[in-house]
Amino acid sequence: MFYIIGALLLLHATYSSFELHQVLKISHLNSASVPLDIIVEVGIGLVLILAGAIKSIENPSVLDVQNKVQTPKHRFLKDIEMRKATVELEATGFSEYQYLESRVDFIDIVEKRRQHAAWIEK
Repeated sequence: MFYIIGALLLLHATYSSFELHQVLKISHLNSASVPLDIIVEVGIGLVLILAGAIKSIENPSVLDVQNKVQTPKHRFLKDIEMRKATVELEATGFSEYQYLESRVDFIDIVEKRRQHAAWIEK
């Protein structure tokens, strides 16, 4: 609801500003200032959109199979547990620091040549 009202306010402020500039263009007046009501309307519209964005990150309550309301454990987004995230990432065979460990500057050329020579002998 915040998004819709905020977007409508911004749309109305945009149209009001467009009309103002058209009237000024027709009457050949040069007014560099925008009326205060348009500025306030833009401010309120942006605040409402921001409030909608903040409100939308809340975890909603859901109904379970027995039609009981289940409230989420965390009111907002769940915290990331780095220990579990790292274990899950490393289980896939990748490391967070793989891009650092695989840089050319960190490759042991002598060891790589030994491995290559051993591979050729096999």
